[in-house]
Amino acid sequence: LDLDFMLYLGFGPSDAGCARFAKHGLWRFRFGESSKYANYPPGVWEIIAGDPVTAAVLCTQSSEGSRARVLRSGAYATIMHQPRANADQVLAEVARWPAYVARSIRAELLDNEGDSIELGRTGQTGPPTTGVRIRLAWSSMKHKVARVPNLFYEDCWNVGIVEEPI
Repeated sequence: LDLDFMLYLGFGPSDAGCARFAKHGLWRFRFGESSKYANYPPGVWEIIAGDPVTAAVLCTQSSEGSRARVLRSGAYATIMHQPRANADQVLAEVARWPAYVARSIRAELLDNEGDSIELGRTGQTGPPTTGVRIRLAWSSMKHKVARVPNLFYEDCWNVGIVEEPI
């Protein structure tokens, strides 16, 4: 096999031994700030915790498997009242990252030194249980209700040009 990289699309632990089969290793996505939330599913834990930012990272896993080098990262405003829309916005953005990073590597624009993150278990892990799903529904409903008063307001902006220095 003459692979440049392998892309792991699962949420659970991956076999770090696969990294040796590709020149640039095993790449995977991590969703959520790694010190607070773990990986599955994107954006759920942020909504439950009321975190205004949903983070995503594309990283390359070493053959030891405990640490990963960050290839690309991003942060997105959490859509508190729509869990599916929150996940969709993050997934739509990160879908382009592997191709972008691969082009950067081929053009030698990406250096080999980058931040690293711990891949061990952190915070909340695994698929959401029934209790978590109920908390998610409650959080979403709470944020939807909080938006109702804003439906009756309209922003009114005026723009002016001042010919004097401020």
